[in-house]
Amino acid sequence: MVLKMKEKNVLIVCITLILCAVIIAATFVIVSSDNNGIPIPSVAANSTKDNSSNVAPNDTVDLSSVTFYSDGNPNTGEVATLYFGKESAGKVVEISTVYYRDGYQFNKVEYGTVSIDSDGNAKVTDTTPMNKYPDKCVITVKYNGNCFTKTANLGTYKGSQTVSL
Repeated sequence: MVLKMKEKNVLIVCITLILCAVIIAATFVIVSSDNNGIPIPSVAANSTKDNSSNVAPNDTVDLSSVTFYSDGNPNTGEVATLYFGKESAGKVVEISTVYYRDGYQFNKVEYGTVSIDSDGNAKVTDTTPMNKYPDKCVITVKYNGNCFTKTANLGTYKGSQTVSL
């Protein structure tokens, strides 16, 4: 089967168009697929989404001090009473307390949901066995979409101690 020059040119153009279409389609699939598990955000033109909520924009909490208590039993962990102030009473916060001694981390980072009482306190108990008294506690508080961390340096002894932050 011998093709004439005109038929060859038409065939070449058709093959070229098909290859271009395949390349464009493959590029679209690659670009629109997952980016190593991170979805690529879509952009909506003239989007008017209302991001307001029922929480006041300046509705925050502030941690001013923490009282730590250790009963001396290495199997009972630590109790921390966090003082946010009476103006924060009734608010619900997520709190993580991570204890250390000489750079060694005693417990995992776990958040607990706690209500601040009428006196402005929130009590957090960590029951992780600690073979030594901790010398540091890193406290992370989440509230109203905000997160802050404060560090308390502790005395390594039995009983109560209050740390101003």
